[in-house]
Amino acid sequence: MTTFFTADTHFGDQKALEYTFEGVNPRARWTTLQEQENDICDLWNKTVGPDDVVYHIGDVYNVQEPTSSNIVEQLNGHKILIRGNLDTDSKENYLRYFDEVHNKRHVVDNMLLTHYYTTHEQIKKFNCTINIHGHLHADCVQDPRYFNVSLERTDFAPISLEDLKVQVKENQLKYIKNIKF
Repeated sequence: MTTFFTADTHFGDQKALEYTFEGVNPRARWTTLQEQENDICDLWNKTVGPDDVVYHIGDVYNVQEPTSSNIVEQLNGHKILIRGNLDTDSKENYLRYFDEVHNKRHVVDNMLLTHYYTTHEQIKKFNCTINIHGHLHADCVQDPRYFNVSLERTDFAPISLEDLKVQVKENQLKYIKNIKF
């Protein structure tokens, strides 16, 4: 069993195709919402096995689109949701697709999982060393205590805990080199 993290799938949300960061649309490879959803589903299922665990850190599907939640059923793994700002469906509905649902935060291996990046004080309050978050899509917090797992930051597939730890360590080394003593 492998543990994975992801955020901001935005299934059924046409606006996700129009998102830009610094003048670039990271989702420009797709011309239709259907193409995007098919590819994300394929990438997910090639990455995640049926017995793996995936923490989805918010903004799963568009609750205004009646069939957008059906895509979650097609995704491999035992899924755990940490709700994001657009996850306004009832907990009962989410539990049809997710094994667990957490409203704002969840702690895993000294990592604080939240949709929005949080304060340094919150990270400490929960005895964590890093905040794993989404919401920023292609952007990131320039601080080694934060790591963004939005699809735009992970090549549109969930990232494994092992790969996440390697990237976190690289970020920490990068930021330490920039500190002047």
